[in-house]
Amino acid sequence: MKKYKERHGQVPDALGTLAYDGTKLLLEAIRKAGSDDPRKIRDALASIRDFHGVTGKSTLDRNGDSVKSAAIVKIEGGRQKFVKMVNP
Repeated sequence: MKKYKERHGQVPDALGTLAYDGTKLLLEAIRKAGSDDPRKIRDALASIRDFHGVTGKSTLDRNGDSVKSAAIVKIEGGRQKFVKMVNP
Protein backbone atom coordinates (compact mmCIF):
# COMPACT_ATOMS: atom_id res chain seq x y z
CA MET A 1 0.00 0.00 0.00
CA LYS A 2 2.85 2.36 0.83
CA LYS A 3 4.35 2.11 -2.67
CA TYR A 4 0.92 2.56 -4.27
CA LYS A 5 0.26 5.68 -2.20
CA GLU A 6 3.69 7.10 -3.02
CA ARG A 7 3.10 6.56 -6.73
CA HIS A 8 -0.56 7.63 -6.98
CA GLY A 9 -0.95 10.03 -4.04
CA GLN A 10 -3.74 8.02 -2.42
CA VAL A 11 -4.50 4.53 -1.18
CA PRO A 12 -6.30 2.21 -3.61
CA ASP A 13 -10.08 1.94 -3.36
CA ALA A 14 -11.96 -1.28 -2.58
CA LEU A 15 -12.45 -2.23 -6.22
CA GLY A 16 -8.78 -1.70 -6.97
CA THR A 17 -7.66 -3.92 -4.10
CA LEU A 18 -10.15 -6.64 -5.06
CA ALA A 19 -8.93 -6.51 -8.68
CA TYR A 20 -5.33 -6.80 -7.45
CA ASP A 21 -6.18 -9.84 -5.33
CA GLY A 22 -8.12 -11.43 -8.19
CA THR A 23 -5.15 -11.00 -10.50
CA LYS A 24 -2.74 -12.44 -7.94
CA LEU A 25 -5.09 -15.39 -7.36
CA LEU A 26 -5.28 -16.08 -11.10
CA LEU A 27 -1.50 -15.88 -11.45
CA GLU A 28 -1.12 -18.32 -8.54
CA ALA A 29 -3.55 -20.73 -10.24
CA ILE A 30 -1.63 -20.51 -13.53
CA ARG A 31 1.62 -21.17 -11.67
CA LYS A 32 0.05 -24.08 -9.79
CA ALA A 33 -1.49 -25.51 -12.99
CA GLY A 34 1.84 -25.28 -14.79
CA SER A 35 -0.14 -24.60 -17.95
CA ASP A 36 -2.25 -22.04 -19.76
CA ASP A 37 -4.97 -24.64 -20.38
CA PRO A 38 -8.26 -23.13 -19.09
CA ARG A 39 -9.46 -26.41 -17.52
CA LYS A 40 -6.21 -26.91 -15.63
CA ILE A 41 -6.33 -23.31 -14.42
CA ARG A 42 -9.96 -23.75 -13.33
CA ASP A 43 -9.02 -26.88 -11.38
CA ALA A 44 -6.04 -25.12 -9.82
CA LEU A 45 -8.27 -22.18 -8.78
CA ALA A 46 -10.71 -24.61 -7.17
CA SER A 47 -7.91 -26.21 -5.16
CA ILE A 48 -6.52 -22.99 -3.66
CA ARG A 49 -7.46 -22.53 -0.01
CA ASP A 50 -6.84 -19.59 2.31
CA PHE A 51 -5.28 -17.33 -0.31
CA HIS A 52 -3.71 -14.36 1.48
CA GLY A 53 -4.23 -11.12 -0.44
CA VAL A 54 -4.25 -7.42 0.40
CA THR A 55 -7.99 -7.64 1.18
CA GLY A 56 -7.56 -10.59 3.53
CA LYS A 57 -7.81 -14.35 3.33
CA SER A 58 -10.16 -15.97 0.82
CA THR A 59 -11.16 -19.34 -0.61
CA LEU A 60 -13.35 -20.06 -3.63
CA ASP A 61 -16.46 -22.14 -2.95
CA ARG A 62 -17.84 -24.86 -5.25
CA ASN A 63 -19.58 -22.18 -7.35
CA GLY A 64 -16.38 -20.18 -7.78
CA ASP A 65 -17.51 -17.42 -5.41
CA SER A 66 -15.00 -15.97 -2.98
CA VAL A 67 -15.63 -16.79 0.67
CA LYS A 68 -14.03 -14.06 2.76
CA SER A 69 -14.61 -11.42 5.38
CA ALA A 70 -16.10 -8.13 4.26
CA ALA A 71 -15.83 -4.67 5.75
CA ILE A 72 -19.04 -2.71 6.24
CA VAL A 73 -18.51 1.02 5.87
CA LYS A 74 -20.86 3.96 6.19
CA ILE A 75 -20.50 7.17 4.21
CA GLU A 76 -20.90 10.26 6.40
CA GLY A 77 -20.14 13.72 5.11
CA GLY A 78 -18.50 12.27 2.03
CA ARG A 79 -16.08 10.17 4.10
CA GLN A 80 -16.00 6.45 4.74
CA LYS A 81 -16.43 5.33 8.33
CA PHE A 82 -15.68 1.72 9.30
CA VAL A 83 -18.71 0.02 10.92
CA LYS A 84 -17.77 -3.66 11.34
CA MET A 85 -16.36 -6.78 9.73
CA VAL A 86 -18.71 -9.53 8.57
CA ASN A 87 -17.21 -13.01 8.54
CA PRO A 88 -18.45 -16.01 6.55
